[in-house]
Amino acid sequence: MTKFHRAYFLSFSGETEIDGSKGYKKSFFHQGKHLDPSLDQTTRQYQMRLYNQEYKTRDYIPLISNSIPFIRINFPCVSDNTLKKVAKQCTTNYPNLSIEPSNLFQCLRVSKNNNEDNISVALRIMKEALNEAGPFTRLYILAHGIEEEDYLLQKIYYPYEKKNLEINTGIRSYLLAELITEAIPKVARNDFQVKLLACHPIFFAQKLMENLNEFNFKKSSVIAYNERLITYTKSKQNYRRNSIDNSFFIDDTFGESKKKFANNKDNKIVFHNYEDGIVQYLPSKEFTDRYQRVFEQNYVFKPDHNDSNPILLTKMQKEVLMLRNNLINSLDAYLTSYQQRKEDFIHGAHGESGYLRVQTFIGELLKIHTQHIINSDNTDYLINSIIVQINAFAQQIGVYSKFKGTFGFSGIKVKNKSAMTYIFKALETFFLSFQPIQSKTLIKFACTISRKKISALQIETGLHFSDDFFLFSDEENRKKALSILKTNK
Repeated sequence: MTKFHRAYFLSFSGETEIDGSKGYKKSFFHQGKHLDPSLDQTTRQYQMRLYNQEYKTRDYIPLISNSIPFIRINFPCVSDNTLKKVAKQCTTNYPNLSIEPSNLFQCLRVSKNNNEDNISVALRIMKEALNEAGPFTRLYILAHGIEEEDYLLQKIYYPYEKKNLEINTGIRSYLLAELITEAIPKVARNDFQVKLLACHPIFFAQKLMENLNEFNFKKSSVIAYNERLITYTKSKQNYRRNSIDNSFFIDDTFGESKKKFANNKDNKIVFHNYEDGIVQYLPSKEFTDRYQRVFEQNYVFKPDHNDSNPILLTKMQKEVLMLRNNLINSLDAYLTSYQQRKEDFIHGAHGESGYLRVQTFIGELLKIHTQHIINSDNTDYLINSIIVQINAFAQQIGVYSKFKGTFGFSGIKVKNKSAMTYIFKALETFFLSFQPIQSKTLIKFACTISRKKISALQIETGLHFSDDFFLFSDEENRKKALSILKTNK
């Protein structure tokens, strides 16, 4: 199964104390050096670290990196009218509170701009964090689920007079779908997945997927637990925080039935629209086996009759997209293979350094954003930037120079399970399946690593590659190609 290219963690939690302190100012509402949560969010970047391998043994991790951007909507995500009602209800719940509803409303309202309510602030924060999302993105959403209800519960502890005032608000599925649609680039509406970290949010998940479907999300899905959710960390707090790099930790999340790590019950339901845009549901394991063992790398953005501004790709743009995705997809398999061998205590010469080198390579490829490809009229420099990364990987220069293999073995290998072999196989698959190649830069690169000569006319008109053009299944051919890359400029 392939991994999501990008992932984000969106928290609507506003009550959890995360640093072990019992002080009332340590709630999520005032986390960070700024009291204004919107200012705090936009001036500091946070990371959420998911799935400590110690607790995720033999369970597949669908992320390229388990350290992902952490988006905190730690204030009531409601309109001004609803917020006034919330403030009035809160003063009713706390009759001894020495504050008027209108003043509490102003305290709970994040922005001082009268034209920007809390929903607008939430959208601004989400847009800033999600502006690089693309196809194959997963969004984790943390909130409280309510059985048979079309909303997620947002619980806020607002610190006032050395107390935490408990404020509960609901986030409707339509509002969340609207926020997601507005926050992510249009291109990210393909192969998009939401995973709800909440208790019993099945009905909400169905409605959310139906709303995303109405907003023209393609091949997308929403995962929900059909039981109580447990968030696990080594500490007693729901989150652990590393104050040095502003990262938060969740070692694992799982349904109540898997508390003892022994129950293999499929405790998640997936609502999706993979079949003709019709919302259906499947148990999680069956959905994964059927639709997400391998992401469809050769997807084409097809015009939609409901879309007044469809995304259309040129042949050259598709070449960049396909080359990048084929490399990521192939190295994805390498990462999974490495994780499995590590669990079985089988280590190659590179050990963890090879794993980190591949993660770095994928990260560099993902800097070539899908939206950037779509907006580009001249794709040759994008192709060249991918080739530069392949050369640097083979030569262990630039960002790859810091990785040294276990026991002093630092050279790039081309054994069957070596990362460089996965790169060569990805190149061969791309060149043989996506023909004819139009990019002159790509054609010349292919001829260089295969040691083949072609005519100038073939370079000008595009090239069809024969099945015996590369033969990277043979280790000797891979060694020769690697030698060329090591001297390639």
